[in-house]
Amino acid sequence: MRMNKLRKLAAFLCCALVVFGFAGCVPSGGDPGGTDPSDPLGQVDPGGTDPSEPGDDLFTESVAKAYNYCPSILQTDENTRYMYYCANPVSEVVEDHAMVRRGTRVNGRWTWSEKQIALAPTPGKYDSLHICDPSVIQGKFSYNSTEYKYLMAYTGNNYHIFNKVGLAVSNDLMSGWVKVENPFVTYWGSTDHWGVGQPTLVSVDKEGRVMLFYAVGSTYTGTNAERWDLSDLNHPVREYSIQMTVRGLTTLTGASPDTINNIDVAYDPVRKRYYAVSECHPNPQDEPNIMGSHVRVTYIGEPGAVPGDLFASVESMAVKSWSTQALIGPNETGFPRNHNAGLVTDPYGWMLPGDTLSLYYSMSMTGDNYSAAWTYRIYNYELTLSE
Repeated sequence: MRMNKLRKLAAFLCCALVVFGFAGCVPSGGDPGGTDPSDPLGQVDPGGTDPSEPGDDLFTESVAKAYNYCPSILQTDENTRYMYYCANPVSEVVEDHAMVRRGTRVNGRWTWSEKQIALAPTPGKYDSLHICDPSVIQGKFSYNSTEYKYLMAYTGNNYHIFNKVGLAVSNDLMSGWVKVENPFVTYWGSTDHWGVGQPTLVSVDKEGRVMLFYAVGSTYTGTNAERWDLSDLNHPVREYSIQMTVRGLTTLTGASPDTINNIDVAYDPVRKRYYAVSECHPNPQDEPNIMGSHVRVTYIGEPGAVPGDLFASVESMAVKSWSTQALIGPNETGFPRNHNAGLVTDPYGWMLPGDTLSLYYSMSMTGDNYSAAWTYRIYNYELTLSE
């Protein structure tokens, strides 16, 4: 999102697509974002080798020129899922809103309700232009003397870049979201930097303590991990903050280490690990070059029984390394661009039981950056964990 139409689209997508590069957008000036063409790609057979049969879980948009991308998914029971994602409510207008749909599994197939706006920009506020990268968990959170069951973190901005992380609370997964008035994480660097955003939440104790991961796009590109006590959102307590290691990550060209941004994270209580899905670099040189061709599923060990000890100190992080579980790109999906992926978790951001990891990713067809954005669609991918 810059001054011209393409830049605005890119920036917008960047806000949500650092998830491309960040949680929704890449700080390097690229803009991740999701858009989709007037001919819904849900009707296209990509001809890929993905065993999840891409397209089975797609939903179409109700406006002619729309994008959807940057999914965050929680599963409340074996037949019910809630997907939060980024989309535009008005055809051909690039204005990010956080959308939500309820998924129901019948005879092994997921179908999705009509979309609802979960969270919209607020005029005159820091999130007056775009709201993207929603991440939702269950717990116990108090705000302005009211108790809430669900917490959402999101990226908000009023200028396409210079992103901030916001919070909202609700007692209903489909509606009733109340914004915490001020930005929760504010970027204090230059206003022409990408800022902070692309947040993901994981519960530590299934109550008020959480892990918050978010992307940073300033003089460097990376991801911060922070543990917070958010039991009282009027008086939040940060327990620690640390920059995520990139040890063990390799670029598509074999260079090491790769940047880590635009991640979604889930805690595995059985294996005592964090699993993450994030972008692979570098991006293709041909357009669209504002998002990548591959996403990477990785994991890193958790030393204690509590999902929050791993990142508690520089010393702990210094000896940790990421292991790659899978690389998902055109050969697996059938699409030339694959980005902004989200893991399916339980309501607390913890892995579902079993050896199958389900994720949803955003795709794009080729073409110039602006027109390709209208092809952004969300697809499903099923991955069998090897260890």
